[in-house]
Amino acid sequence: PSVPRERTAVQKLLERLFSDPDRGRILSFESCGQLFAIPLHFLKEVTDYSTPMRLPMVPEIVLGLISLRGIPIPLVNLMTLFSKSPTDPLNSCILILQHFGTLTGVPISRLRGIRLLEPEDLTAPATDSGSPIISKFYIDGNPGHLLDPRRLFESGIRSFSTRKFGGSL
Repeated sequence: PSVPRERTAVQKLLERLFSDPDRGRILSFESCGQLFAIPLHFLKEVTDYSTPMRLPMVPEIVLGLISLRGIPIPLVNLMTLFSKSPTDPLNSCILILQHFGTLTGVPISRLRGIRLLEPEDLTAPATDSGSPIISKFYIDGNPGHLLDPRRLFESGIRSFSTRKFGGSL
């Protein structure tokens, strides 16, 4: 008899995305000149862009820290993840994402809005390759990348999480 294969982390994320109460709701946005989306249940809030405080001896993926009501939040540099230039002068706001109590910020150029994504909108299979891109999709004829926020946390941010910083900035 065949042994059922254990579901991968990406499969579990996609199952949650398309289950109640989420029902495929995503937040779409632009950054690095590309369209991205994240499952809505990871979004804590959206705040105005503020220049991060640089930290010495941290990976380039970490832009620095911002203070959100006295809480230090590390910022993920999406451009570094996708081999783009290290700075984006067009950032207009920051997505504050939450995963198991840890907060991380993602500077973006423009919010596109909350959308409903159906499983048939996904054009490439989800993989567990370690990339923060778990699938490609189309919204209004435009190609985009569905991001796994957990991978953003794991891409150099985890050691700089807000749990490690006690005081305020």
